[in-house]
Amino acid sequence: MDYPSMTNNKPVLALVVLVLIWGYSWIVTKQALFWSAPLDFAALRSIFGGLCLLPVIIWQGGSLQPLYIKSMLWLALLQTVGFLGCSALALAEGAVGRSIVLAYTMPLWAVIFAAWFLGERLYHLQWLALGLASLGLIGIINPWEANFTLASTLFALAAGLWWGISVVVSKRLKLNNTLELLNVTAWQMLLGGILLEVLAYFIPSKPITWNAPFLWALAYAAILTSALGWLLWLYVLQKLSASVTGLSSLAVPVISMALAWLILDEIPTLGEMVGMLLILTSLTILSLAALRYRS
Repeated sequence: MDYPSMTNNKPVLALVVLVLIWGYSWIVTKQALFWSAPLDFAALRSIFGGLCLLPVIIWQGGSLQPLYIKSMLWLALLQTVGFLGCSALALAEGAVGRSIVLAYTMPLWAVIFAAWFLGERLYHLQWLALGLASLGLIGIINPWEANFTLASTLFALAAGLWWGISVVVSKRLKLNNTLELLNVTAWQMLLGGILLEVLAYFIPSKPITWNAPFLWALAYAAILTSALGWLLWLYVLQKLSASVTGLSSLAVPVISMALAWLILDEIPTLGEMVGMLLILTSLTILSLAALRYRS
């Protein structure tokens, strides 16, 4: 395993900033839903996030013509409409902590779908991770608890499911450079956001309240979470080892749960806390297994 040196502190700082931005983004989204319907907010953040990436592509000398259209459309459906749409719907009905941990089961779904569709072998550590995650899901879902919300639970699980399938699509997409990656990301966000807005139009919901707090939440989600967050992610992937970035990303749900406790007074039950711990442990095992079997 390659560890970053203390002198190479810019990528480490970028990774810390990224984890904090993404961790707080779930709180921002939850608060934004006071003034907007979930699909409207997911659509707007996606559209504005994609628009923010277009000037970056031009600045880097890239083309704005959409690339890999078939794969890009699949990613727009799975990653933007599926993941972002279901995540917002989950937050509209349920707690941040439960929603983010269930959505972050993505690596577990990705392992299963990669085994089914890509023929990748499941190793002992991965089976262990899946077993622990299954026990964790029982603790989190907990239908006998008084605060159980079926709709939020299903939407959060669906978010992780669609995200996991999008990983399989991404693995089949062979990009030549970072500019192509930015191009596909920008266009799938734009088109996915438009599709979300079309869905939102046909679903009865409350109108958007265009006030300062909502505009701040939208700016945070579009500019910081989507555009800047993606650029920081590309940067740290280029500068730090995959093991460091993969394990560090697990801090995102931990930060979100802590902030939800502090800001939103969301106190998880004992079953939820045990379930969250089991799922985070399983995700850590998956990251370590990926490092071990890749070497």
